[in-house]
Amino acid sequence: MAVISDLIKVHKVIDELFFEHQRALLHFDFERALRLLNAYESTLFSHMADEEHFLLPVYEQRADFPAAGAPKLYFDDHAKMRSFIELFKEKTGEMAVETEMDRVLLQLLDREAFFLRLCSHHDRREADFLYPILDALLSDKEKYELLDRVKLRGKNIDKVSIMKTQENRTRDLLAEAAEWRLISLLFDCPSKDWFKHVADLGNPVTDKKLKRAAKAAQKEASEGLFHSIFGPGGPAPGREVSYRGWVQPGYMLAELNSFYDAFSYRPTTNEVPDHVAVETGFIAYLRLKELFALENGDNESADVTSRASIAFVDDHISKYAHRLSKLLAASGINYLKLAGAALFDRVGPDKDKSKQIFLPVLDDEDESKFDCGGA
Repeated sequence: MAVISDLIKVHKVIDELFFEHQRALLHFDFERALRLLNAYESTLFSHMADEEHFLLPVYEQRADFPAAGAPKLYFDDHAKMRSFIELFKEKTGEMAVETEMDRVLLQLLDREAFFLRLCSHHDRREADFLYPILDALLSDKEKYELLDRVKLRGKNIDKVSIMKTQENRTRDLLAEAAEWRLISLLFDCPSKDWFKHVADLGNPVTDKKLKRAAKAAQKEASEGLFHSIFGPGGPAPGREVSYRGWVQPGYMLAELNSFYDAFSYRPTTNEVPDHVAVETGFIAYLRLKELFALENGDNESADVTSRASIAFVDDHISKYAHRLSKLLAASGINYLKLAGAALFDRVGPDKDKSKQIFLPVLDDEDESKFDCGGA
């Protein structure tokens, strides 16, 4: 049985990481204190992202919540907590060179005590409203689907597993970046160096579909085949706009370009911004940006990049991944069939499909009733 309230156990492990950080401060082990604070920040931000992207949208749309459990309060708390952590990281990093170390340390611990009170009130609000209301509201199937999407779950989680997760995260991000980049290449037009790049990326990836796709592409892919499939009149359009029910292309392209500009994404392709090769390449790029931020201890930027990636997949790629994969499955082109399946495996169905708007189809009318003036 799925239980949303099990996420409370994540709070206990996060609290234990902060306690270890404070213990290191009291022992004047500031290097360890900063390292633990970084682990705390990364874990906390990941948990908050799970709530903001998966739990709170469902809660806001479907729950009958009291004023004390309003969604805005959770978002406001999260913003305050993020700003506090940034301050604590700055002060902890400077602690070793402070001339009045005792005084500054006491000030830091005092601020952290206030922060812990904020966290305690926040945790209580989640335990009293968010988690139990979702548990009562959702079916077991819905809860399972929701919990499958969160990164940190309450079951079998402890401080050691979280620390191990942090250590493995960089490796996972690198692997994910390679997979998304290979998907992007498979949907791009083959060129002189294309075959080598596909083969180079196909070797290290562990996904069986992508490995087979990279191998099959060496025999099947060609520029002519690409245009016959994705070009005008082809069976599988490669542009997002072709799959949207009713959307203004100019508006959508402007939104895409704002995403790309915000993260300085400059793809090396001749395709348009809403082409599947460009959009999947953007996710590969964001994975590398997140990895770079984590390696530099910038957990806030890593969290922003992670959330942008989730939003981009939900708002754009998920709108056509399923339909595109079905069209490619019937194309008879093995490498594109496998690439489409691998894309859908990572994106899943469009969760907002029921909300899509399509142009109305008018009933046949007797046009004889609409005589021209003066006739």
